[in-house]
Parts: sequence; C-alpha cells; structure tokens
Amino acid sequence: MMANDRDALIRAALTPPESVQPPAELADDIYRALVATPQRRAPLGGLPVGRWLPQRTASLAWLVVLGSLLLAALAILAIASRPPSILDGVVNFHGNPGLTGEMPGPGPSGSVAIGWQVALAGPLTSLNMPLARDGQLVVADGNGTVTTLDARTGQLMWSTTGFGSIIGTPVLTAGRIIVAADDGTVVAIDAATGVEGWRRSIGAPTRAPLAAAGDVALVGSEDGFVHLLDVVSGAELRKVDAGGPVQRSPAIVDGIAYVGVLGGRVTAFDVPTGTIRWTTELGEGEVLTPALTDGILYVARGPLDLSEPHEVVALDAADGAIRWRWSGLTVERFFITAVADGAVFVGSEDHNVYRLDAAIGTGGLFFETEGSVDRLGAIADGTLYVSSADRHLYAIDPVSGVEKWKLEVEGTPTVPVVIDGRVVVGTHLGKVVAIEGSSTP
Repeated sequence: MMANDRDALIRAALTPPESVQPPAELADDIYRALVATPQRRAPLGGLPVGRWLPQRTASLAWLVVLGSLLLAALAILAIASRPPSILDGVVNFHGNPGLTGEMPGPGPSGSVAIGWQVALAGPLTSLNMPLARDGQLVVADGNGTVTTLDARTGQLMWSTTGFGSIIGTPVLTAGRIIVAADDGTVVAIDAATGVEGWRRSIGAPTRAPLAAAGDVALVGSEDGFVHLLDVVSGAELRKVDAGGPVQRSPAIVDGIAYVGVLGGRVTAFDVPTGTIRWTTELGEGEVLTPALTDGILYVARGPLDLSEPHEVVALDAADGAIRWRWSGLTVERFFITAVADGAVFVGSEDHNVYRLDAAIGTGGLFFETEGSVDRLGAIADGTLYVSSADRHLYAIDPVSGVEKWKLEVEGTPTVPVVIDGRVVVGTHLGKVVAIEGSSTP
C-alpha cells in the first residue's frame, strides 16, 4: 500500500459520514458535567498544565521544570562564585592573575598589518603593557600620563596626568584603574571617566606591575613589602614582608599570592590575612616574574653580575618544594615568556626562545630572533607571540616553532595583548600599535 493510500484510509476511518450527526445539546451536556465534577487545582500559582496533560504526565512535566530551574540557579551561583577568567579582558600584567601569558584572543588572521598607531606622552618599559576591557585600552606611560583608547580605532577616549613616572603596569579592578608611580604614590582612577578617586603614598618607590584580588590591590615596593590596599577607599589593609625589594608582579591564584624578590627568595602568602604560607630561598640574585598554573610555580632567576648561568625553577605551589631546575649554556638572563599546554616558553637576552616540558623541565632551543627577548610574551588560540629587541613581534607555532609571521614596529615592543582579532603592543618609544589581520572587524 502506498503512503498516500494509507493516509486516505486513516482520514476516512476518522471522518464520520454526513448521516451521523451529534445531538445539538451534546456540547452543553459535556460542559455541565465538567462544571459539576471537582477539578484538581493547577499547581504553582494556577498555571494550566493539568488542563491539557494527564495527571501523571503533568506531574512528571512539573518535576522536569523544577529540576531545570534548580540546575539553572546552581549554574548562576557557580558562575558568580568563580574567579574572573581571562575572557573578561586583560586586566593585569601578563594576561591573567597566574601571569602565564595566556590571552583571551583571538589574534589576527589572514595577512597582517598595522591597523592603527598612537603616540603617547612617554615611553613604556618592559614591565608596562596596555590593558584591555570592554573595548577600551588603558596605557600608563613613563611621563606619568594614563591614557584610554578605543581598541578598534585607537581614538582617544580620555587621558589624565599629574603622576610620577609609571614603570609597572596598572591593574583594572572594581571599575577602577589602580596606578602606582615610581615615587610611591598610588592612585585610583574611575575607568569610565578618568576621575581620580583617591591617592595615597606607600612610603617607598614602586616599580613592579600591580596585581589585584577582588577589592584588594597588591603593590610591591623597594622597601621589601607587598602593600595591600583597599580598592574602594585606598586604606592600607596590611603589608607583607617579602624578604627583599619587590620588582616584579605577584601571581595570584585562589587567594594566595606568590612573589619573588631581589635577593633570591620566593614567598607565598594569603591575601585575606597576610599570613605567610611558605618561603623558599633559591640563591643570591634576582627572581623575575613568576607564572603559576596547575599547582606549579615557574620562576626565572640568577645572579645579578651574570657570573653563573641563569636558570628556570619549578616549585610546588602548595609548599614551595623544588620540582626541577633547568639552566642553559648562556649566562644571559631568562624570562618566563608564557606557560600553556604543558610547555614553558623561556625568553632570553641571548636572542633565543627555549621550550621546556612543564612537568619535568627537559627541553632546549626553540626559536631564534635577532634581538634580546627580555619582554614577556603571550599565547592565544594556538599561537605564541614573542616581542624582541630587534623591534619585531613574532607569531610562532607553539608546537613546531615555525614562524607564522613577523612584523616590525616603531621601537622595542612590550608584552603583547591578544584580544578581539588584534595584537596590541606598546613600545619603548611611546607608541601603541594595533596589529590586525585581513579579517579583523
């Protein structure tokens, strides 16, 4: 039997002949019977589920609805309680609170070129990079000016001046830009308007990039302390003795800060209380910007006089125990360029980038440039971005080491910011440069 014949047969069976007519009063009789019969009230404020579903089916449907609402509520609570992710923007030095260099992305695709370029009032150091959030770029320069730009066009949104030389990157938190100047002055600025909220002195020069944990700003200083300030009022909540001049940003994960100092010590402490969890002495010299992921803290360190080879050290974040050490053949300084996908990328003043296994510390030469790689890098969407003193930004495959592209900029580029189809870098000549691809919006 064909499908059309079957359909016709079903219609015929369900359609009574014209000779069969229901009594005229049948509809009224049905209505009166329904009214006279006690009806089950619809649950949850009278919503009429029971009117069109059998009782058991309706009950099951309501269980599904209630379960869905409960799951939605739990999801909302989970999202609200977890720490901000890098997808919220680039709000502190080196991309995220763990300082691994992982960026939101995406980077530029297709053929790349400079999309726009803006001149600042002063230069940017190797510790100072643009920040990005909600389509806005924030840059603080060596002349004490804080500038905000439209990330798509480079157009000036607002700027404010009157600070001392700014060496370290500010931090964005709670709708404010927290800036620390070289003279020890810390200022909070409204991120939307540029209006100054408060200003205080911590009593010692500060050159390190800032960090934040919620409404607490962490300011490292030359007096050997990390000063913890209330973001709203500027009040100093406490200060933690780090054991030596703090010249690099702390990494912060799960309310614990990890900071290395000039003198060779690494310290971990609780941000809410200031309680020190552990300290580890790595040897005389300097400890550079740390990076923390998967329970392991990675630092580069070595003697200031370059009398011995510098090294990369992996420490257990729980107790500071040393997992492994790696040193190259050079006495030049190392820097943790980025950490991602089981690899530690190490830049060096010897012009090279090294790739190490994050678990065991084995590895070696990965990529060569023509200048010092003493600026930290970035990684996003399967591309490693490296800034070199040869005035080029390099895009590299992080597995093979194959160069995807390189682009020359005006001055030595700082730490790159990778977001919304662009790579944005500042330079030591006071430029902010946006590198875009042929498909960048």
